[in-house]
Amino acid sequence: MKLQNLALTIFIICFPLIFNAQWYWQRPYPSYVTYNGSCFVGNDRGWIVGNSGVVVWTDDGGENWHQVYTPALVTLNDVHFINTQKGFVVGDDGNIFISTSGGEIFHSLPVSPAYSDKDFYSVYFNVNRLTIFGF
Repeated sequence: MKLQNLALTIFIICFPLIFNAQWYWQRPYPSYVTYNGSCFVGNDRGWIVGNSGVVVWTDDGGENWHQVYTPALVTLNDVHFINTQKGFVVGDDGNIFISTSGGEIFHSLPVSPAYSDKDFYSVYFNVNRLTIFGF
């Protein structure tokens, strides 16, 4: 009976160690940023946006990520790229940004004062029309 209890105790202790050994972190590794939106153009080029004006981008399918910042350190909610170079990011407090460098540099787009206190949650570009949703 003692041998069975010992074997059961060892199994209970070792079970999580054996099966958790197969799990490992994918990229990007955990960070202080909460990510809110993503966009991929093809299999390799992608962008993720998050809090504090952070944008991370990859050009190798997610193996390596590069972090950049937008001009305003606000929560960013969505990103949409038309191609590998031109894209848009929207966020809180009426912030809209554009990049024509593949996401390496972002510039602010002017917003009407009536929308400067609104939060934008989604962005999409289709046939020469930029569509932004928020409230």
